[in-house]
Amino acid sequence: FNAEGFRSVAFKKHRTPRKRILLIGDSFVYGMSAAPFYNSFYDVLLSKGYLVYAAGIPGTDPAQYAAIARKYVPLLQPDAVIVCFYPGNDLMPYPRQPNTAEPYEHITNAGLLSSHINGKYYNAEDTYRYYLNLITIPRNGTLTNRFLSATATGTLLWNALRKAGIIHFTEPELKFQKLLPLTGQIAATKTCVDGWSAACDTAGAALYNVFLPDYFSPLDTRETVTCDTALAAALFGQRYYFPDSFNRKKDFPDNDYHFNNTGSRKFGEYLFALLR
Repeated sequence: FNAEGFRSVAFKKHRTPRKRILLIGDSFVYGMSAAPFYNSFYDVLLSKGYLVYAAGIPGTDPAQYAAIARKYVPLLQPDAVIVCFYPGNDLMPYPRQPNTAEPYEHITNAGLLSSHINGKYYNAEDTYRYYLNLITIPRNGTLTNRFLSATATGTLLWNALRKAGIIHFTEPELKFQKLLPLTGQIAATKTCVDGWSAACDTAGAALYNVFLPDYFSPLDTRETVTCDTALAAALFGQRYYFPDSFNRKKDFPDNDYHFNNTGSRKFGEYLFALLR
């Protein structure tokens, strides 16, 4: 890890004749599911002779990608910037401005919990309470709540009735998240896309918006993952790239949307060919 906290070479202008590449993204760029980490596509691309800066933060979003581009593109002056966009969770549910005092997620003993709920920031304690209450039958609730909470079977029935909308929480703040409609999510995300595009254009860095293959997308006749071209075009116009050769069985771990070592190498080779 470098001084900035990224799993990457140092974020400074190295004296080198090598072409400088800045990778931006989430857990994909971090190298999740590559075993060991040096099998990630970042390391593959690094081995090809490029100087590669990897700005990958697990569990983050396009608002952070844009903030990284605004900060580091002028500082590092890369020849090219590759933004790895994962359609499975990179659509912005609400507009968000990164704030150093407001972490995107809280690290708790229950895992990583999103801190922005219904467009509002929650501190760690309130976030934990929010999600805990989503799976807790109110003890001071109705007779039905008290009766069903007495047994495990009743708890399962209560949860099924809640999902069906028959039983409701008594406190408004305990409602499930209501995301923006798809058009609103696209608009919020596109604002971030415009942010990192402007940073690259100002610095004269070539920009590659790479739409990552989604493990859960439909498969074509070759059993390879397909691209949601409508979503990609809505976000990037014609300014995006998609590797159309990823096989769900060969290039991903079982039930894991990250790349395995085979997929990481394939994606690294894809980026290498893209940059040539």
